[in-house]
Amino acid sequence: MFDDDNLRAKLDAMNEPELNALPFGVIKLGPDLRVRFFSETEARLSGFGARPALNLSFFEDVAPCMGTSELRQAAERALADGTLDLELGHTGDFADRKRLLRCRIVSAADRGLWFVIAR
Repeated sequence: MFDDDNLRAKLDAMNEPELNALPFGVIKLGPDLRVRFFSETEARLSGFGARPALNLSFFEDVAPCMGTSELRQAAERALADGTLDLELGHTGDFADRKRLLRCRIVSAADRGLWFVIAR
């Protein structure tokens, strides 16, 4: 599903238990770039664990390592335009700073963003 052309529609249609059951991590950001959903899979695979994430600023409080100007600008453009489907590589997560990640960021129907992360 990570590579599906209809990823946005599929994520938008899923409930929390379904999102938590996916084999890759899922994070939902609101229009203010604060975390609205942080999947159990992402918490487990990333090493983030049970730390609180909801309502925190994603780029400042949860994943400052992803707060590059390029990624922030892409997120801000997506929020303004309502359209984004971007895939990028990233190195490092909470459990292993050398781990290679595949990240896909897609606009959500409610004007937020979906971050999906495959390891």
